[in-house]
Amino acid sequence: MKGIAELPFLVDKQTYDYGIIILDNDLGNTTGWLGLNALPDTELIDANIITIGSGGDKPRHTLWKSPGHIQNGDAPEIVNFDVDVFGGNSGGPVFKKDDPTNIIALINQGRGEYAEDGYPNSGLRIRQEIIDAVETVANGGTLPRTRIIEDNSN
Repeated sequence: MKGIAELPFLVDKQTYDYGIIILDNDLGNTTGWLGLNALPDTELIDANIITIGSGGDKPRHTLWKSPGHIQNGDAPEIVNFDVDVFGGNSGGPVFKKDDPTNIIALINQGRGEYAEDGYPNSGLRIRQEIIDAVETVANGGTLPRTRIIEDNSN
């Protein structure tokens, strides 16, 4: 790993709750690539989704997927969903079930108990701003109020 682009802690942390890991090789050429997709509201509302993660309630070093639905798709930064997630799933991808190659949100909050609406968990919605940030860093650029934390470990 070459480094991590540490994004600023802003007033609304949930809106900017993501980071970018910079690798010193093209690992995706071996493992494959995932895309980011900033979907319009109409494609998010009631969408069938899956999440992938390694929740703290599961055996170590295992990866799990869970199906569910997005409740809303009209909030500018956050989507709420009924997928079962647990501490340790944060940062994991949310995909539309019919397109598991493009990330549409990142798991970032679990409320622990089902809310009255039945949608207890949420994710940071992929927006064009996030795609632009990833592309900027991938092309060697820097982001305002961001620092790169160097890591030369293997």
